[in-house]
Amino acid sequence: MLNRVELIGKLLDNPDFKELDSGNAVANLTLVTWKYINKSDGSVEKIKTKHKVVCWGDRARKANKELKAGDLIYIDGEIVKNIVEKEDANGEKIFLTFVKVKANLIKRIQKAEEYSPQASTTPKNK
Repeated sequence: MLNRVELIGKLLDNPDFKELDSGNAVANLTLVTWKYINKSDGSVEKIKTKHKVVCWGDRARKANKELKAGDLIYIDGEIVKNIVEKEDANGEKIFLTFVKVKANLIKRIQKAEEYSPQASTTPKNK
């Protein structure tokens, strides 16, 4: 079985970095990817998706040091699911499910100041 995710997208914010009391480090990233859909009326629709990515230890420290909002980055990781049990306003139990990507590899493709969305190509209608 394989649990692997590869994402290429734009870093929405600077990494949310924390050094933990245990000596470990964690960085939370928000990555935006997009795809284009050709619609029946001939127009092209851009669909954006936000992904929550978490990295630990040296990867977290490297992400904090090297990555900035707007950078185009590559993530190689795995999907992890967290389930949180809470109570709503009426005292009833609810379960929140979060799906995140645990990064095994993070690589900056292009710095934010070098990245131009106008340079990316939009697919041609067929």
